[in-house]
This record gives sequence, structure tokens and C-alpha cells, in this order.
Amino acid sequence: MPGITDWGLPFPANCGFLATCHRVELNNNGAWRSRAQEDESSRGRMVRFRSGLDSTDEYAFSDNQVWVQPESNLEYCDETAQLSQIYEAEDREPAENAAVDSAQYSFDLPIMDAPVERSPAFHTSPHMMVSPDTNGSDISESRYRTQHLRDSSSLDLSPRSPSRPAIPFTPREAILIRNFTENMALWADATDLRRHFEIEVPRRSMYFPVLRYAVFAFSFRHLNRNMSDTTTEALEYYDRCLSLLIEAVAEQNGPVDEETLAAIAILRQYEEMDADDKELHLNGTSRIVNSMSVFDFNGGLGEAAAWLCLRQDIYISLTKQRPLRSDLDTYLQSDVFKRMDDAAYANKMVFLLAKALACAFSSDKPCSAESLEEIRREVDNWFDLKSPAFNPIHEAKRSREEGRLLPEIWVLSPFHAVGLQYYHIAKIILAMSTPIVASSVLEHIRQGKRVEQIVRNHLLQVIALANSHARAENALFTARHSLSVWGGVFAEKDDQEMVLSFLKHVQQRTGWNTSPLRSSLQEQWIQDTRE
Repeated sequence: MPGITDWGLPFPANCGFLATCHRVELNNNGAWRSRAQEDESSRGRMVRFRSGLDSTDEYAFSDNQVWVQPESNLEYCDETAQLSQIYEAEDREPAENAAVDSAQYSFDLPIMDAPVERSPAFHTSPHMMVSPDTNGSDISESRYRTQHLRDSSSLDLSPRSPSRPAIPFTPREAILIRNFTENMALWADATDLRRHFEIEVPRRSMYFPVLRYAVFAFSFRHLNRNMSDTTTEALEYYDRCLSLLIEAVAEQNGPVDEETLAAIAILRQYEEMDADDKELHLNGTSRIVNSMSVFDFNGGLGEAAAWLCLRQDIYISLTKQRPLRSDLDTYLQSDVFKRMDDAAYANKMVFLLAKALACAFSSDKPCSAESLEEIRREVDNWFDLKSPAFNPIHEAKRSREEGRLLPEIWVLSPFHAVGLQYYHIAKIILAMSTPIVASSVLEHIRQGKRVEQIVRNHLLQVIALANSHARAENALFTARHSLSVWGGVFAEKDDQEMVLSFLKHVQQRTGWNTSPLRSSLQEQWIQDTRE
């Protein structure tokens, strides 16, 4: 069960039991650093428990709890020999990033063989020990299954040498890695022609434990998304990943490596599935990406993770109506602005939507009409100059007679769906951000209704594109996020029925709980009819 540091960053729940517990923070250059707790007694007050979990869970034991009888006294030790050096070392000065001229980039589940032997201080409560598929019937079996989460000492070491031996997957881990490859990796690779999360992340997970456990946590949660009380084992993987993550970033002298960035981006996806999204990793990913140099945008896993982080930032900016945390100038270092393939072209629209959001929700000053018009021209040019491959391969209009309340739009690939969805969202943002200038109240109302119609038409396209490709599940998320902001524009009963049916489909397909959104929209529609 992770807690939260003073800086809003998560740390493993078992950190409170270590002889020396470390804290972590991000400095202004995106580097993470660790320092010792000065007041031993303050640890308990530092921890805030996740919603829905009681703070006493870590200390409550059932009558049938299995206890280990050690032959001698046990001594608590630091997790690594390097921790004491980290605590005592003074903060290192971050390396200067190379300056880049951005103008040149502009464009118009099996059982283990042996039981776990642990100190009682590391025991968890019974429900934390039980894997979802045990249904609470065999606690000892669950202990075997999670042994590797705490006793796999070979995974605690993260040597940087590429010649390190590969660590094979257990049968249970193989299920998790396969599920990630076949499902969630496709979400991350939505605009990546080289499919780094599908191909590279599973391979590197054999060598990089921090990436390995990030994948396991996210995959386990996805695999058991439709079952109740299934987050406990996922939290075991999550906590282990955080422990390794803290060690990894504390040892970095300068920007973190791309495996670490990919792991943090995956953990960000993990927490997005929470009904109460704490955004614990969003600030970390943004700062790390903002510190990336032109050498990091080399078309590899690091750049793929950076674009995933931008889409994650767009999601929060869109749904929370607040400024982006990402520095968009950093992304101008990417070669997607020079390439002509369709995946790069889709990423250009991702960038343009981010640009529109940055203008609409600026933290400094209101966006000028000139800036909005410039972005509008860029968005329209993107649509006008897109390749024929972006055109739908099949379209069918809405037909109430045939029971088709949603238009059918099929496209060739997931990145075509993403590019077109982001185009329609950008058009909504621009329409909503343009000030209404009217000579009378009646004219103001008329223009307001016109904007509402624009939003409704583009939102309908966003929803239709969500079903455009079977492998584009992330398009379902995009439509869900858009409905959370503008779903109230659907005043007709048929449209409302279509929206509710679609949101149920999203939950069944992805496991993302849409019940609160459905209830909220229904209340909004009822209130609108009364006014």
C-alpha cells in the first residue's frame, strides 16, 4: 500500500519498516534525489493512505496468520549498500542540457516451489496476501505466488551493463508479460510506428527490474479488472517497482535512462485506472521529459515514452481544464516534424492539440485571438494536407430506423484513429476558446448555440472513431475523456441513450469504470431539461 511523500511522490508502504527510510524529491531539472528521514518518529505522520484502504490494514493479523520462527534474532538492514552513501552525499548539480534551436523544427498465475521466509515485521494482513484467484481460500498458496516480489535478490540489482544475464519469467509472470504485450502495449504504441512498448519493453523487462515490475503491476490490474478486490497483488508489484525506482533515480547523475522513464510512464497508466486518480507520477514524468535533450529524442524507447507522457498530460489538461505541465518546446527536438510517415503525422496532431490546450488554459495570461487563429490555421492545414490513408475506409451515417445511433467510421490503423480524434478535439477546444462578439443578447445566444452544435458534431466523430479499429482501445479512452467534459451537449433522448450505451461498452472492453460518469451525465441532462 503506497504512501505519499511531502512532495506528492509515492513510496512503498513497507518503507516505514526499514531501518533507514528514504524520501525522494524532484529538483528543478527533473533529477530525483533521496535523503534520510531526520525524525524517526515522524514517519507515521508522513503517510496518507489511499482512498478505500484503512491505515490499520498494515498492522492487523488474522487468527490463522502464518508466522515464521527464526532460529536467532533478526537485524534490519538497508535495502542496498549504496543507500548510506546516497543519504550522506550532497545534492549533485544537474548537467546542463544542450541548447536547441526549435525554429528549425517548426511546421505549418502458477505456484512457486518454496515458501517465503520473512520477519514478522514484513508480514501483511491476510487480504493483502491473497491473490484474486484464490478467493481467500488458501493464504499459504498466495505466499508462494508472491515470493519473488520480495525474495528475488537478483532483481534488486540493476547493473547498467547490457551484458547482464537475462532473468527468465516465471509461468505466472509470463501470463502478465503476454497480457501487456497483447493489450496495454498497444495503448502506449498508438502513434509509434516502431511499437517500442510492444516489442522493446517486454524484452528489456528481462534485464531491467524497474521496468519489469511496472509491467507486472499494470498487467495484473488489467487482467483482473472486472473482479472485486483485485488490487492487492498489483500493489505488491507496484511497491516493488517504486523501491527499485527510488534506487535507480537516486544513483543517476543527470537525466534518468529511458527504461526508468518508460517504467514511470507505465505506472502513470496504472494510476489512471483509479477512480480517484492522484496523478502521483504525472509531475515526475513531465519534469523528466522537460529535461530531455536532443540526443534523447533519437527515435528509441525514451522518445516513445515521452510522447506517451504528453498524451497523458493532455488527458489531465482536457478533463481538469488546467494548463499543461509539459514544455512543448522540448518536443520540437523530435524528428516526427521532419518525417512524412502517417504515425509521425498523427503525432503532429497530438502536438497541435497540446498547443491548443496550452493556449486555452494558459497559466500566465489569456490566449490572444491572434494565437488562436494561428493554431486554427495549423490544425486546418493538418487536416487538408493529410495523406489519403487517413480517410475512412468505410462510413455509415446514423440511422434510427436501423438502430444505428452512432455513425460507423473505419480507419486503417490505430494511429489514424488517434490523429483524427485529436483533430476533432482540437476543433472543439478552438471553438470553445474563441470569444463571442455579438451586438445584441439575441445574437450572443445564437452564436452560443452555433458553438454548441460545432461541439456536438465533432464530439460525435470522436465517439464514432473510438470504434474505428479493434486494436485502438486507447481511442475508447479518448472518447470517454471527451464525454466527461462535453457530454452535456447531447440533449436528445436518442443521443443520450447512445452515450450511455457507449460508456457501458468502454467499461466492458477496457475495465475503466464509467459508472460515475454515466450517473453524472444523467443528472446533468435531467437538470438541463428542468431549466
